[in-house]
Amino acid sequence: MGGLFVSHELVIIMALQALGGLLLLVNRFVPLALIVLGAITVNILLFHAFMAPSGLPVALFITVLLLLSVWNVRRAFNPVLQSSYESA
Repeated sequence: MGGLFVSHELVIIMALQALGGLLLLVNRFVPLALIVLGAITVNILLFHAFMAPSGLPVALFITVLLLLSVWNVRRAFNPVLQSSYESA
């Protein structure tokens, strides 16, 4: 964790978390916020699964909350999940 502090990468991660949470709270750009928070959540889950298993229950809880939030707006992700794209 010391490397994250020295490189100031934690500042970027915290800013993205705060921005994603704020977007969810104000109900603007919800799919974008969930994609950003999803990437962070995957990193949290993998970190706790492989390096610090003591925090795994909290990481699993956060993952379940994110999946429930994604499920509520699942129709917004249909264009992202298309296998092909035709330009206009």
